[in-house]
Amino acid sequence: MTVTDTPAEQEAGFAERLTQSLLPVFEGEEPLLLTDSRALLRMLHERGVGALHFEHLSGLSPDERRNVVAIPTTPLDVSNHDVWREYFADSRVLIVAGVAFDPAPEAVLYTLEKMARSSFVDAAERNNVLLEAVAGSSTMVVSSADAELRCELDEITMLRPKIEPELAPGEWESVGAYFEVGLVSVPDEFMAGIKPGFDVNGEFVADGVSVAVHRHVGDDVRAMQGAAWELLRSLARAGEFPLRLTVEHSVLRRVLTTSGRDIAPELLEHTNAGLGGMLTELAFSSNAAMKPDEVDWSVNSQLNEGAIGVHIAVGEGLTGAHVDFIAIDATTDFQA
Repeated sequence: MTVTDTPAEQEAGFAERLTQSLLPVFEGEEPLLLTDSRALLRMLHERGVGALHFEHLSGLSPDERRNVVAIPTTPLDVSNHDVWREYFADSRVLIVAGVAFDPAPEAVLYTLEKMARSSFVDAAERNNVLLEAVAGSSTMVVSSADAELRCELDEITMLRPKIEPELAPGEWESVGAYFEVGLVSVPDEFMAGIKPGFDVNGEFVADGVSVAVHRHVGDDVRAMQGAAWELLRSLARAGEFPLRLTVEHSVLRRVLTTSGRDIAPELLEHTNAGLGGMLTELAFSSNAAMKPDEVDWSVNSQLNEGAIGVHIAVGEGLTGAHVDFIAIDATTDFQA
């Protein structure tokens, strides 16, 4: 007979795992979780996780708001930032931006559950190794399934990853910074016909996707995100994953489903067709806790793109959806 934990024991276990995973980020101190979602608050409380609504900020002492996990699920405006600057100026703040992916409480809870099983210490160490590998390379060859993608580096811009687990007082950081080393196109290169700082050619097999937008965008861009996610989610449900991508000189040419349908033209309309399908990111992920059989690709979560492996992206999240194509366990040969 197999003995399993009761729901109550599982919930208690989740609260303890989440606390333990976050302690290194806040130098051994337990953080306060704050969100603007009452539905998420109820779910967290049911699982034994202490959390408050943002509306309680004014009643918190400086000591109580010294270490914060901020979970916004609605778009942030100027007034939000004024409040954050006032109350979090000297705080350590880890941001879990459900608003940028899927703000539904179930999706955010999935992200927190994956965080609870992640090691911020191990991921930061892997980021250091990846940074050194990228810095010493002029060429990188990515292997995913039976596909190979070759990347020649020129002048690149690297997203600033976390290379130590601790946040400093006054430091605000996205949880995503712990789980990837990303190469991106600089903003003034976001236009058709402009080559980014990397020349990428070949094929790439994606196990899953995530779709994001900047948290300050308007309803029109959020509609593009929704359309892109619905297209990709429907294909996944229909058994049309993995996807096979063809990239020529850093431009996404084809995205083939398992039945051979090319969805690139339709998908790129939702990412801003004016960018011409140019890759906006090539990233190496560092969260070894995200095992292939534990990732739920039906959830649009930031933690999914951090699953150890490689992801490439189109769209920049400001004028259209930012779509990450994720290959778990993809390997990279870093060549000098």
